[in-house]
Amino acid sequence: MSEKTPASSNRFLRASLERPILTGLVLLAIAFVFKWVDTFVLRLDERLGEIILCKTLGFVLVIAFVWACGRKLQDIGLHGRRLGPSLLVGIGVAVIALVASYAVEFVVQLPKHPVIHENLRLETPPLAAGRKA
Repeated sequence: MSEKTPASSNRFLRASLERPILTGLVLLAIAFVFKWVDTFVLRLDERLGEIILCKTLGFVLVIAFVWACGRKLQDIGLHGRRLGPSLLVGIGVAVIALVASYAVEFVVQLPKHPVIHENLRLETPPLAAGRKA
């Protein structure tokens, strides 16, 4: 562990130790405000992708809180040891999850949407009798 800042000298650390639930709720509220501004004001979820931007802002919020408490990133488990294998595992799990989720989405929506033929032209299936477009 890194050298600890005395709780009496750091108000962020003292507040998080005295009221951990309130501290978590305040951080959650800040993250919610970021998410709200991102989605409804800036509308960046349509351009950059909701996952990337919101997760990055949340990670920055956690790092800012750790530094505000006078702690080091090693105190929350971020270190440079075995960085390559750790990144490989993280990327591998993310890729597997994305491939699996898109495969399920494709299979679920296959009967409802256009069909791809051998010549790669899209053909919209005819509507059933009585169904409105």
